[in-house]
Amino acid sequence: MPPLMRRHYLLAALAAIYLTACSRATREDAGTTVSIATASNFAACIADLEHAFSKVHPEIDWAISVGSSSQLAAQISHGAPFHLFLSADQKRVDAIIDSGQAIADTRITYAWGRLAIVGVDPIDAMRLAIANPELAPYGFAAQQWLKAEKMWPELSDRLVIGQSVGQAYQFYASGNADSAIIALSQAVAADIDFQAISLKETSPIPQEAIALVDTPATRTSIDFLSSELAQQIIEQHGYRLPRKE
Repeated sequence: MPPLMRRHYLLAALAAIYLTACSRATREDAGTTVSIATASNFAACIADLEHAFSKVHPEIDWAISVGSSSQLAAQISHGAPFHLFLSADQKRVDAIIDSGQAIADTRITYAWGRLAIVGVDPIDAMRLAIANPELAPYGFAAQQWLKAEKMWPELSDRLVIGQSVGQAYQFYASGNADSAIIALSQAVAADIDFQAISLKETSPIPQEAIALVDTPATRTSIDFLSSELAQQIIEQHGYRLPRKE
């Protein structure tokens, strides 16, 4: 995808975040608008997916809200009016099912995430940005990789911690860090140089989605994520596909 088109869809994703704040959708009445809580690493990809979905299902609108998986899960537990939850891991989906706030039979793995390094090599970094390992799946994965590579003790006092992997990238993009470990998909969307962390060095991150209300619109939306068209788009954004694992 050309860089200009990537920028267009990234802007569309940011606009969708603003529009969600104005949404009047409720969990009891999804109507033809499906409110989607999406992990921050997936922001650019879901903008592409929304564009494709609208062509296939023009009768259904998506209202997208982006944040860290833990923050979104907390909002859901407090009754936030979302209809679908696209987490960056399995843990948060497990918790929502256990709490009785989700439709268990709609659970899917929609992508496998991967890590990438942007900027200088982490060991040479003055400031290394990662997402909070206690809140964000990509932050936890970054921490585990640094520990496996025996770099964690040396780098732990040079870390710049973001509340999400999106914020970790912003620290790097703004010059507040000279290196960052982020989602590979973010580097693809930003069209910047990156070093992919080998799948031999870290396992891909299973990203799961689940419906929070049971309506035709929510089921149509979550089924679309597993469609061949959606999976092609997801793969183009740097994710591994579940069927290829």
